Amino acid sequence: MLSYDNRSAQPLQYIACLFFLLGTFSIASLTGFNYFGIFGAFIGAFLITEINVNKQYIAFSILLSLSLQNLIIGIFGHLGNQFESLVILTQVPFLFLFFTYSFLILKRKIFFSKLTICIGLLLLTVLFAATEGGGLSNMVLQVRNLTTFYFAFEVGRYSLDSPLLLKKFIRMFLILAIVMFLSGIVLLIGGFQLYSYIGIRNVYFAKGLSNEGITGMPGRFTTDIFNIPIVRMGSLYFEPVTLSYFFSAAFVCSYIIKWTKSIVLSVTMTLLMGVAILLTGGKGGMLVLASVLISTLFFKIFSSKFIHFRMISSFWLAAFLSFLIIGVFSNFYGQEYAGPSAAHFDTISQTWTTIVQKPFGHGLAQGGFDQTDASFSDMESTGAESALMSFGYQLGIQGLIALFLCFYEMTKMTISNYFDKEHMVLGFIPFALFAVSLFQLNTYTPQAIVPFMFIAGSLAGFDSRNKERRSI
Repeated sequence: MLSYDNRSAQPLQYIACLFFLLGTFSIASLTGFNYFGIFGAFIGAFLITEINVNKQYIAFSILLSLSLQNLIIGIFGHLGNQFESLVILTQVPFLFLFFTYSFLILKRKIFFSKLTICIGLLLLTVLFAATEGGGLSNMVLQVRNLTTFYFAFEVGRYSLDSPLLLKKFIRMFLILAIVMFLSGIVLLIGGFQLYSYIGIRNVYFAKGLSNEGITGMPGRFTTDIFNIPIVRMGSLYFEPVTLSYFFSAAFVCSYIIKWTKSIVLSVTMTLLMGVAILLTGGKGGMLVLASVLISTLFFKIFSSKFIHFRMISSFWLAAFLSFLIIGVFSNFYGQEYAGPSAAHFDTISQTWTTIVQKPFGHGLAQGGFDQTDASFSDMESTGAESALMSFGYQLGIQGLIALFLCFYEMTKMTISNYFDKEHMVLGFIPFALFAVSLFQLNTYTPQAIVPFMFIAGSLAGFDSRNKERRSI
């Protein structure tokens, strides 16, 4: 029997995990037997959490499942002519993440952190809001979005808990990013005809948009930036908005972390990821990237690597100035060039007024696009185009405070490794995501937020290992 501590066993466990996970996922999409896909996620999580050496495989297997999620649903759902059964299967990658976290806890490989207290407070507000909740499926979806970041952060904290593991993960991530970029170019050229072959109609039916992808590309594949209309790249994500977050995370990794000794390779990869983000036309990913880069620039200007107090205070000052600049720019853009984005800014102002009128919340899965029979104006006043405002409408001000505390605690955990300036700048990620979620609806969805949470969680793992070494 192979020992789980043997380095040579690690790739075999990784392959076995992917075989069960992606194999059962594909069969379930083909046959409509969706519980088989859930079973595969359970077994795959058990296998992957047995890895003790090359732990970057754990994080990457989750990222890979998220990246291939819609491709598997589309191709095999199209071949099997499946529609209704695919709705549950969209949750398989999230369940894989949840099962992975759960097995790591049960196997005592990770322990509850201070972040658990914050997520506990958030879940209390969720339980309170559930007493006036909407439909069960929509409530489950909201709970998923309110917990995904926590599970991903904790899994990243365990599986990428050293600079070496983080760099190994980044190399794998960037290879996947190249595949996504090239696939996106091919699909962008092929257009609706090519997308229809790989089941775009089935994918959007699974997303609850049964009228999309039947005779042409969904409307979200077009937008404009500074009044310039563009056709957006969706790649294997089948979703330009969340794809922009994927490439934004890849850009941050390529630009900030020294993952290769080749300057040419590093610069080339960074430029490619920049082009990829532009082709998605996703303003959410662009805003997160801009916020992190601006914060990093200010931090390098203000900080001193010799004085602990100046390092930490410079971090918060840089974060504040970055968010101020992003906020001012977003407001200017909303007034002058909003176009299709105007709804995001209308939602912010109108929903905040609604929240103030009922500060304890309107109930879980209430408002926004969950109101299928409401006018768009009513949807805008209940959080339709802003994730942060949507949560505020549902959970109330206490829910917003609890959510803020979660991201504040994650930031504290990531910057605790203050003596490493190169990695410390990645601590800007949690607050950047929290701020951008004010302007975007999809920020907390698994495909958007998981890559960032793995990176941020990794830094918290660095600090845990350093504390252990100092105590020896």
